[in-house]
Amino acid sequence: MKLGDMKIGVRLEQGSVQYWRCNCGGHRGLLGSEGSPGNDGQNADGGRRLRRACGTGAANVLGLRRFEKDMFINVGSKESVEKYYAEWKEEVESVRKRAADIEKVKSLKDAQETASVIKTNLEVYAAGVQKVVEKIKSGEITTTEQANAGVADVKDESHKMEAAARTARARHTRRCMKRKRASTSTRPAPLRSS
Repeated sequence: MKLGDMKIGVRLEQGSVQYWRCNCGGHRGLLGSEGSPGNDGQNADGGRRLRRACGTGAANVLGLRRFEKDMFINVGSKESVEKYYAEWKEEVESVRKRAADIEKVKSLKDAQETASVIKTNLEVYAAGVQKVVEKIKSGEITTTEQANAGVADVKDESHKMEAAARTARARHTRRCMKRKRASTSTRPAPLRSS
């Protein structure tokens, strides 16, 4: 039966049941069992947390690149380099936290792979940028072009981190949408009052 053919009461009932399933994780999410043993992200709430961590992780990677560019554009000012380097280091920690959040979803193999890709590439990228920052501080690098050339060999790692997070988020969003469509295509049992 099409949604347009249903009476308003049936549509509202299905909508509330769907909201309950997707946003509350059924009765378990509402009762707060998200942190209980055995709940490793298979319910709707775990998928939502995974999508949020992947989206935020991709944004954090963009933040890394932004602060990197800010450091390199201001290579002539030691104070600016220090300021942006401190912000860049904070963003590195944020990416690490997002990778740990993604890794917490033990039930999905691709979540583990995504976390591994992000963590591995982050370490290579961070080491490359830190080498360039040390050269800036010592005076070996004095121009933006030299700084960009210094990190050219680790640029791919930042792109891989962002792509992994975005791809995982899109994949889990599609899964949730499939589940949503599947659950709305079947009419739930009517609610009974006692």
